[in-house]
Amino acid sequence: MAIHKRFRRSNNKTHDAAQPVFSFPADPNLAQVIVDAWLNTNFPWTPSGGGAVQNVPLRDALLDRNNKGNPTKKAFEVATQRIRQALNVDLKRAVVITEDEHDNDYFLDEDEVVFVLPDLGRLSPTPNPGNPSANLLATAKLLMACTPNGI
Repeated sequence: MAIHKRFRRSNNKTHDAAQPVFSFPADPNLAQVIVDAWLNTNFPWTPSGGGAVQNVPLRDALLDRNNKGNPTKKAFEVATQRIRQALNVDLKRAVVITEDEHDNDYFLDEDEVVFVLPDLGRLSPTPNPGNPSANLLATAKLLMACTPNGI
């Protein structure tokens, strides 16, 4: 179980190597990305090819896959834009994957930074009705400390 990257050795044969995996400190802005994805809130995505801003359901867009199960251009663009926004960083290309994709040895492309979205099944089916948003944020922060259970 890992994230892998393909590389070419001097004999010109392709091999793969597991990439380092780490957890980012429980930054509230990054934890909010998890909460927004869990709640599938709308995100104002600007397509790279131009055109009008589109409000897309965040989780659906982050986990958009083609017929081979690979992230689509939309998934990469939404992930990159949302992570840049949350952390004020300048990543070239981000992608959000599921825990299942992580556990089944996700292969990343050049310049990708991979984030793992915690499974919705880890959430209590009955969150605290007094303040469910705060509970979700605290839960996201906790799961961020668990690899691969958090972005």
